[in-house]
Amino acid sequence: MLASPMHSSLYESTHAAVILNRGGMVVLWSRAAEQLFGWPAEDMEGRPAEFLSPANRSLFLSCLNDDRQGGINRIRCRTRSGQDRDLTVAIMPITGHAPEDTHCLGLFLEEDSDHDGLSSLIRPVGRDPRGPAPVGAGSDLADRLRFESLAADLSRRLLQVPGSHFPDLVPGTLQAIGEFFDSDLTIFSCGGRTGGGQTPVLLATAEGVRRWTPGEDDLRLPANLVRHLKRRKVFSFSCTDAIPPAWIQEKKLALSFGIRSGLWIRLDLGDHDPGYIAVHGKRTGRRWDREEPQRLQLLGEILLGASHRHRMEQELTEAKQFFDSVVTNIPLPVFVKDATTHRFVYLNRACEELVGVPGSEVIGRTNEEVFHPVDAAAFSRQDQEILATGSLLEVECETFHSPTRGTLLVRSRKIPLSGDEGNPRYIIGITEDITGWSGYADLTAPLRAAIGTAGGPTPRVLFVDQAEDDTAQVITGLHNLGCLVTHCRGTHSSRLTFMASPDEWAAVVIDDPLPMMSWVELIQDIRAVCPEMPILFIHDAPGAPEPRRLEEIGKARALAKPVKPDGLAQALGALLSPA
Repeated sequence: MLASPMHSSLYESTHAAVILNRGGMVVLWSRAAEQLFGWPAEDMEGRPAEFLSPANRSLFLSCLNDDRQGGINRIRCRTRSGQDRDLTVAIMPITGHAPEDTHCLGLFLEEDSDHDGLSSLIRPVGRDPRGPAPVGAGSDLADRLRFESLAADLSRRLLQVPGSHFPDLVPGTLQAIGEFFDSDLTIFSCGGRTGGGQTPVLLATAEGVRRWTPGEDDLRLPANLVRHLKRRKVFSFSCTDAIPPAWIQEKKLALSFGIRSGLWIRLDLGDHDPGYIAVHGKRTGRRWDREEPQRLQLLGEILLGASHRHRMEQELTEAKQFFDSVVTNIPLPVFVKDATTHRFVYLNRACEELVGVPGSEVIGRTNEEVFHPVDAAAFSRQDQEILATGSLLEVECETFHSPTRGTLLVRSRKIPLSGDEGNPRYIIGITEDITGWSGYADLTAPLRAAIGTAGGPTPRVLFVDQAEDDTAQVITGLHNLGCLVTHCRGTHSSRLTFMASPDEWAAVVIDDPLPMMSWVELIQDIRAVCPEMPILFIHDAPGAPEPRRLEEIGKARALAKPVKPDGLAQALGALLSPA
């Protein structure tokens, strides 16, 4: 409990604090201690505290084992860098509700720190400020830390309760807080209703914690509380109606219970009716000191904060569920990739049907691990282009190989989604199957008719280049014409790819950065196997091949950059025409 995150955050900003168990082992290592000693929490928690003072180990151990556990001592401690520093060390017990809950709090201050301020922090309640300052279990700081740990535990348990119904809280926590303040706690909650519209009360007293519903005989319940509950008909209405907001004031509510001092805390339970905590002194007439209302107010703030966080978590969960429901059922295929790893993080149902693979087998994988090699290469190039430009990429028509539906024509829209620092975090894409759309069928019909494959298989084109250049436009244009493109870099890999299945290629497209001798040798090898293979050169305007060379090559054409879709279609159509 002492090592809970809430407890840690409540005193992280004070002195360099270390929580030790009875064996002297570090249980909690604060951020201030990290800065002072240089050791991170993961290296210190679970280690003996005497490790901090190799030069004064005996003095340090005597401070831990001293029955008084109170003095303020100067001890030489060693930092992670090996530097010895003289620090002021104060060690005090924090007594829990069971012997095994007893811990020690160690405060470490540098030599020039305010020692008087430290003494005032650990001075016991009721001691003469001019007298000695041993630290006891009743000191202000020990009480404060004990209260904070209890309140933090209550807050933590609150967040774990389904629906935040306070009657379902672990009663032991409420009883512990009641014992700590020597007070009774009455918890009203409209979140957990019983039959007949009655609301149970969770009553935490010195005798224990139990629920009470009107009509039950409970001699231990204070008579004035019973009268008040019945008179106000708390169990016939919601707490908001039974206790108007104007009543949520300390004095009025305390007097209505016949209590001279007390505090009411309103608890926001999100979508549920609000609940209230009434904390009042025992009937022995004990009066609180002036600090207890502040502590109780802190408890209220912690509970309110926990309730608000719980409500926000519920809202976020509902929003996520709504988003998932909408996107999952959109008829268009939608996918999301991680911009850094290029792995899929989300696919909706329509995208699963298009890909032909269950989402569970796609999420966490890359293009190369999921798709046909040709498609994977094209998609990866598009991803790189999106990340480089940071803008929307539209691909009007490209081929896609579905394992269940064969070769399809699809239209894609992809855009990067930036994170908090402005860097791309995700790639979001929407893909449409346009295989049956007449407009795109008309676009590819002339090309298919030219090579006699109208309505037949998709023409395969081998695209060859030497280095990364502005090739994406050409490859996209080939895809838009309905071609199945295989991209090879360099003459060696291109030669092997072509020779592996020479009869399957409809054309070869060569980008001009290839050295002259290299592409001449490649063309000779292609012509030796397929004398009539159409070859298209893509070149820069000043570097057009000579007409004589084109005639020597045979069935070949040249196309100058920048490549336009209509020019690419005309050049390929002329090459692939049977005439």
